[in-house]
This record gives sequence, structure tokens and C-alpha cells, in this order.
Amino acid sequence: MNKTVARALVVIGWVLSPLTWWNDLFVNMPLAYLAASAYHHFFPGSFTEDLLVCYWLTNVAGIFLMYVGGKGLFARAGRREQLLWVLAVAAYSVFLAAASTTGLIRPLAHGQ
Repeated sequence: MNKTVARALVVIGWVLSPLTWWNDLFVNMPLAYLAASAYHHFFPGSFTEDLLVCYWLTNVAGIFLMYVGGKGLFARAGRREQLLWVLAVAAYSVFLAAASTTGLIRPLAHGQ
């Protein structure tokens, strides 16, 4: 893999990963919402579960892309940083579940 591709994977992975507070609000949640809405359209069921699975997948995809591009970049973080990442992902998961359960967010209607 050349350095340009490796750097691009690390940057894309970093944007998707739980390493920053802003990415979840502006990248992962909208991506998870769109993916869950699309999935829910074809496979009706629990939108809340679909939303949470898609949200977690965006974070996992980010970490994986960083790993592939950076070979160990995530492992360099200290335990405190790792704990903060886990807590942030958990907090956003609770927010998404509550917002979906209360009807604050719903799947996109067909044709939107």
C-alpha cells in the first residue's frame, strides 16, 4: 500500500472513529441515520436497533480503517483516552436510542 492511500485510510478512519467528539454528531450519526433508514425501508423492524447497529458499525469501520492505514495507531492511545472513547460512544448510543424511542428521530419516509 502506498503512503498516500495509507494516509487517506487513516484520515477517513479517524473521521469515522470515536477519537473526536465532533465526528459522531456531524458524521457518524447522519451516516447511521441514512443507513438505518435505508435498511428499515427494505427490512421493516425496530428502527432503534437498526440505528444503533449502523452507528456502531461506523465507529468500528473507522477504527478498522485507521488500523489498516496506520498499523497500530489506535494501540498507542493511553488507557484514559480509550476509556473516554468508550464512554463517548456509550453516551451517544444512549442518546440515539432515546431519540429514536421517543420519536424525536424517525426513519426517512419513502420518497424523501
